Amino acid sequence: MISLEPLIFEMSKKGRIGLYIEDCEIEEIPKEFLREELNLPEVSQIEVVRHFTRLSQMNWGVDIGPYPLRLMYNEI
Repeated sequence: MISLEPLIFEMSKKGRIGLYIEDCEIEEIPKEFLREELNLPEVSQIEVVRHFTRLSQMNWGVDIGPYPLRLMYNEI
C-alpha cells in the first residue's frame, strides 16, 4: 500500500520558524509590493527537507532501478 505524503500546509503548526532572516541593508521597498500577511506554511527547516526528500523518493529514477522500455515488434 502506498501512503500519501501530506501537503506541506497540512504539516504546518503555528509558531514554527524554518528560517529567520535578520534585518539587512536594502533600499526601501515600495509600498505596493508589501503585504501584511503571507499564506505560507509554518514548518521547521528539517521538516521541509524531509518532506521534499520523501516526495523525491516517490518518483522513478535511474538510482532506483531500470525503467522498463520494451519495444513490442507486433505493435509496429
